[in-house]
Amino acid sequence: METDPTPKRRKGLTVALAISAVAGIGLLAGQGFSPVEASATRSPEQIYGASCKYCHGHMVAPGVRVAPDLLGRKLDPESIKLFVRNGPGGMLSFRESDISNRELDALARWISESPAPPAPPMPPAPAQQPGKSKP
Repeated sequence: METDPTPKRRKGLTVALAISAVAGIGLLAGQGFSPVEASATRSPEQIYGASCKYCHGHMVAPGVRVAPDLLGRKLDPESIKLFVRNGPGGMLSFRESDISNRELDALARWISESPAPPAPPMPPAPAQQPGKSKP
């Protein structure tokens, strides 16, 4: 009694495709491929606005920020990259799938070279009561 060789061929083809896929992914990973790098690269301003600005530059109350301003401080780009990838203290870390290495290089340079943002307006001075002088 003869058996149909088709299931064996299908299994062999499936195994060959799986091996090829794994090998292809390994080659791409070895070249620094990531899904973010395959897509369009975002500008440093776009990344900063989407990933950094809420904490670094956002006032939660008058004079109170979530985290220190980054712009205008001439921070070292290598330190910026280290902080972005490792998230010291309460800071979030960002993986290469969040911000590609190419984007991170540009972002770190942009933060390091950017001027400080304009100072927020000063609150009005309290009104003096009539008849009272300043101490």
